[in-house]
Amino acid sequence: MIRRMDAETLTAVYNNSMKTTFPRMELKPLKAMLRMQADGCYDVWGYYSDAGELLAYACVCNVSTPVLLDYLAVVENHRGEGLGSIFLGALMSDKSLYPAMMLEIEAVSAAEDAADREKRARRLRFYEKLGFVLTRTEAHVFGEHYWVLDNQSELGDHDVNDAMTDVYHYMVRNPLVNKKFVRVQTREDTALS
Repeated sequence: MIRRMDAETLTAVYNNSMKTTFPRMELKPLKAMLRMQADGCYDVWGYYSDAGELLAYACVCNVSTPVLLDYLAVVENHRGEGLGSIFLGALMSDKSLYPAMMLEIEAVSAAEDAADREKRARRLRFYEKLGFVLTRTEAHVFGEHYWVLDNQSELGDHDVNDAMTDVYHYMVRNPLVNKKFVRVQTREDTALS
C-alpha cells in the first residue's frame, strides 16, 4: 500500500534511514525538505506492507513538469526483493498524479574508481529497465555531477533543462548560492564514458 507521509513520519525516516542510505553530500537538510513539504511542493510517499511496515519511500519535488524524483530507497532489511521497482512502477503508473517524471543519478563518467563506476552503472540500468531514458541534460550541484533521466521520451532536452532549472531555483532559493553552486546544462557531446 502506498500512502503519503506527514512531516513527523518524514522526520523519523530521515533520521532512521535516509542519513545512512544516502551520501552526506547528496542528502538535503531535513529543514529544507520539511519546508518544501509544508509548501505543498514536495511529496513524500511510503510503500507499506499489509501489516503497516515501511518497505520503501520516495520524495518527489512537484514544482515542474516533469516532476523530480528526488529520493527513492528501499529500507535496508528489504533490499534486493524487487520492491523499489514495484513501488516506483506504481508511482509512475498513475499519470493523473505525475504525468512525467525525471530523476538524477550520479554521472557514471565521474566515478572515483571501478567499484563506484559499477555502482553508478547498475543504478542507471535499474532506471532504464523501468522505462527512463538518459537525456542530454546534466546538473552540477554543490560539487556533484549528475545525469538526468526522464520517463517521457517525447519531451525534448529543452523541456528537461527548463524543468531542472525550475526545480533548483525552488530548492536553492538564494540566488547567489544558486548561481555559485548549481549549473544545469545540455551535454554538447554524446560520449558518456
